[in-house]
Amino acid sequence: MKEERKRSIFKNKHWEYGGNIRVSVATAVYNMADVMPRAVESVERQSYRDIEYIIVDDGSTDGIDQVVFPFMERASIPVMYIKKENGGVHTARNAAHCHMRGEFCIGIDADDELVADAVQTCLNIWDAIPEAERYKYKGVVGRTVDIEGNMIGAAFPDYINDLPTEQLNSIISKINAEFESMILVRVLKDHPMPEPEGVTFVTENIRWGRLNKVYRSYYVNDILRIYHTESDNSITRSRKRTVQNVINNRWNDAFFLNHWDLYPYSSMERIRFLAHYSVMEQILRMKHRGQYQKCPLAKRNDRLICHFFYLPAVLAAMRYIHKKMKL
Repeated sequence: MKEERKRSIFKNKHWEYGGNIRVSVATAVYNMADVMPRAVESVERQSYRDIEYIIVDDGSTDGIDQVVFPFMERASIPVMYIKKENGGVHTARNAAHCHMRGEFCIGIDADDELVADAVQTCLNIWDAIPEAERYKYKGVVGRTVDIEGNMIGAAFPDYINDLPTEQLNSIISKINAEFESMILVRVLKDHPMPEPEGVTFVTENIRWGRLNKVYRSYYVNDILRIYHTESDNSITRSRKRTVQNVINNRWNDAFFLNHWDLYPYSSMERIRFLAHYSVMEQILRMKHRGQYQKCPLAKRNDRLICHFFYLPAVLAAMRYIHKKMKL
C-alpha cells in the first residue's frame, strides 16, 4: 500500500489504476470496528464495478485499522483510507469529498450496508432522466429497509417527481424515514460543510437546506440500503446530552438564523430556531457561568426576540439539564 504521510492517506494497489471511475462510495467512521465489516463488504459486493471506496477514520480508538487494512488488501476495487484527528462527521465527509474522482457520490454509514445492486440502480435511474432535464437535479434519492426487509417510512407518491419543488419538499419533510442517495460530486465539492472551531457536529441540513433551493432530487422507492440500529454507536440510541452537544446545537441554530435567506424555511420555523437557540444559550450560562465562546446572532431583530424568550428559555433550560443532560 502507498502511504502519503503528510495527510495520513493510504491507498490499495488498485487505486492508481482505477480506470473510468463513475461512482465514489464513502464511509466516515468513528469507533465502529465491530460492525464496519458489514459496510465494507457490501461495497465490495456491488454489481457495478466502476467504483472507488474512500474510508475516513475520524480519530477512532477501537482498532479500526484491523478492519480496514485487511479489507484494502483483499478488495478488488480502488480503496483510499484517510486517517485524521477527531473533528466530527462533517469534517470526515469533507475530507472524503476532496479526494473523490467519480461523477457521483454514495455515502454509507459504518454500521449499515448497501444492497448489492444499489450503485447500478442509482445509475439506471439517473441515465433514464432526459439529458436536457438533468441540470435541475443534484442526484437520486432512494429508500432503506430494516433488517427484516421492511421499508422505513411511507412510500413516495408515484407522482412525486412531477410536483412543484415547494410541494415536493413539503411531502418529503413529513416522511419519517431513512433515505439513501447518490449525489453529484461537483455539487458536494462546491458546497463543503463549514468546520467551525470547537464544534464537533454540524448538521447536514446546513448543506441540503441550501441546495434544495437550487436543485431538485429525483425520488424513487427502489431499495438501496439496509439500515441497522443494533450498534452501540447508532445515532438512533437515546443518550444523555453533554455540554458539547449544547454548544453544537447552539452553533447550528445561529448559522441558520444568520444565513436565513439561503434556506427555504418559513417565518414560523424561524421562531422555533430562535426559541431553541435561546434555550441552548441559557443552558451554557447555567453550566459554564458565562465562561464559554460566544455565538452571536447577526440580526438585531433576532437578538430582540431572544430577550422576549428569556423567562421561558430559562425554565426550558432547567428542565433540559435535569431530564436530558449528564450531571
